[in-house]
Amino acid sequence: MDSDRKEANADLQIADLREEVQRARYNLRFRRALCTIAGLFLVIVAAFVLVTHYWLPVVRVEDNYMSPVLSEGQMVVAPGAETYERGDIIAFYNGHRILIRRIIACEGDWVNLSEDGTVYVNDVALDEDYLDEKALGDCDIKLPCQVTKGSFFVMADKRSSSLDSRSASIGLVAEGQVVGKVKLRIWPPGSVKNKK
Repeated sequence: MDSDRKEANADLQIADLREEVQRARYNLRFRRALCTIAGLFLVIVAAFVLVTHYWLPVVRVEDNYMSPVLSEGQMVVAPGAETYERGDIIAFYNGHRILIRRIIACEGDWVNLSEDGTVYVNDVALDEDYLDEKALGDCDIKLPCQVTKGSFFVMADKRSSSLDSRSASIGLVAEGQVVGKVKLRIWPPGSVKNKK
């Protein structure tokens, strides 16, 4: 009887040991799966950050100065471009902020503004059908102004109250400041017309 008890205890210990081994194997598989999922998540996040930062930068519109084309709070994609032309809407760094404005003139162009807000590039009045109203706005730069090499003269579409190249605090935008050309509005979804 004593041997039967010892045998039963040994069987119970073996069963407990097997159960403990199975639990340990399960925990090991669970930890491995968790590490794999965490690693995959980190790779996806890193890829997303790289794509949105270098190839398809997503920019939040911070003001209403490009209204009605763009409004505050909207999200746009602004990938870099090989060339930028007059009429393109670009995102660029101004200090620690990213602003969005329209290119009015490129390097070598002469820009002048009349009292009624008409913009002249190389002595030719621009046809700006994207504007609701013309305005000289707060202009504290010396006019006419020649756009230096590797720079752009930018203006907002709301001319009466916006900060742009007419203000010495922004001035000409160097190519190195440009994030990219605004191509697509992702929130709310829609396209962006750079030129009209």
